[in-house]
Amino acid sequence: MTWTRRRWLQAAAAGLLVPAPLWAAAAPTDRRFLFVFARGGWDQSFCFAPEMLSLSGVQADPDGVAAELNGIPFVDNSLRPNVSGFFRAYGDRTAVINGIEIRSIAHEMCTRLLLTGSQDPVADDWAAILAGHGDPGLTLPHVQVVGPSFSDLYTSKVVRVGLAGQFASLLDGTALSASDLAVAALPVTAEDPVALMLRDRTAALQAGSRSGSDSERFYREYGQALDALADVQDQSDELELSVSGDLGGQIELVLSCFERGLSRCGFVTHDGWQDLGWDTHGNNALQHDNYEELFEALNVLMAELDSRQGPSGDPLSQETVVVVFSEMGRTPRINQSGGKDHWTFTSAMLVGAGVQGGQAVGAYDDSVFGEPVDLASGAIDESGGVRLTGGHLGATILALADVDPGPWTGDEGPILSVLD
Repeated sequence: MTWTRRRWLQAAAAGLLVPAPLWAAAAPTDRRFLFVFARGGWDQSFCFAPEMLSLSGVQADPDGVAAELNGIPFVDNSLRPNVSGFFRAYGDRTAVINGIEIRSIAHEMCTRLLLTGSQDPVADDWAAILAGHGDPGLTLPHVQVVGPSFSDLYTSKVVRVGLAGQFASLLDGTALSASDLAVAALPVTAEDPVALMLRDRTAALQAGSRSGSDSERFYREYGQALDALADVQDQSDELELSVSGDLGGQIELVLSCFERGLSRCGFVTHDGWQDLGWDTHGNNALQHDNYEELFEALNVLMAELDSRQGPSGDPLSQETVVVVFSEMGRTPRINQSGGKDHWTFTSAMLVGAGVQGGQAVGAYDDSVFGEPVDLASGAIDESGGVRLTGGHLGATILALADVDPGPWTGDEGPILSVLD
């Protein structure tokens, strides 16, 4: 069953937002990762950066007040109860990371830099790398429901679902129906003669290929894909693969995959209140509604992670890291259209297993640039610290999975103070 916005609200009203007790974290190699992307660029002064409220050069939330819950400083507003509710219930599991420098103001490049740490058009994002270093037997290693994805070495680990039900229609064969392509519908089951022939042929070619060659890798991954097809089709009656654009529906699919042990990573996207987006060039007041709706979903997400069991029998919250981010921030001052333009510094949140919660790392200076940070302690260090980048965020995420970030982020190491 797909979780609509109404169902999420009903869950909240039923009391699912009461924080559950904490459990011991799973081993890093067993952790799962859910990426929640606020597409368009959020205004940090409405949530993550209360220091901006006192800066004369910043036009922040006019009704916001500086507050702190469970060690998390944030911007409170009585009209955004879901934000304060989240930090009250889950702040001890949350690390806010402020002042991440993106070094671009173009949406696509900002997203690439934040998700890969590189401008290289041929690179894998953090989720693809995590999936590539996970259990090779996973059926859907990385479920990309909605949003950007970058892959090279681990393309075979990324499964794009598509809001229009593309993945489901490929599985049942309707994507190749006569009404769509003027051809006869093709069978797409793992037991079809064509699939069996391809499996046998793949096995034979793989056996005769040179170990370590590109062809050997292709045959191995193709064989794994055929196995995964059979697994997905076995569960297709119970797993709803067609989702709505609603954030709750997207998250429901990922959690279902986590529960069944099908996936290590999932990626969902929030396009703002009524899908009006976070890119508020003309009406920055939308940031208010965007944050309230996003944190409404995050509250229910965390309650669901506490109440649902993974394949091990333990709560999903014991083994899941939630990464909440936007590709950029917004300028300190309102423009002539009542909005704010693109800014090269942003914030992010890490929540859950392996995260040292109850802290905010980094801050914004008087110019709304990110302050230099000591990676070991998380403290502001003007003389010896470094400005945080997407590479540092990615290195921290990889470290949470016990994946060596060095080959992917180079000298941009993890923020050690965030690691539990």
